[in-house]
Amino acid sequence: MCHPRLCAEEAVRLFKEEFNGDPGRFVLRIGFPDFPHCPFGQAFSMLGFDTAEQSYVWLVTSIVRDSRLERVPYQGRDIPGNE
Repeated sequence: MCHPRLCAEEAVRLFKEEFNGDPGRFVLRIGFPDFPHCPFGQAFSMLGFDTAEQSYVWLVTSIVRDSRLERVPYQGRDIPGNE
């Protein structure tokens, strides 16, 4: 996984307070082919996704560890309309 502090320049940072306001809005996508490019030559293996805004977000560690965060592995099909 590319280091989020270095590579998530295109993604908005999401803090726990916003996540707590609507935890069902955000998911952790795993292995999706449309992850933003990492400018340091690495690649993301997982990244947060805001289903309301239809955009990737950088999740702080406390959110990634939160049991309410749904994990969505890529299934090898076209990218869905996103929850």
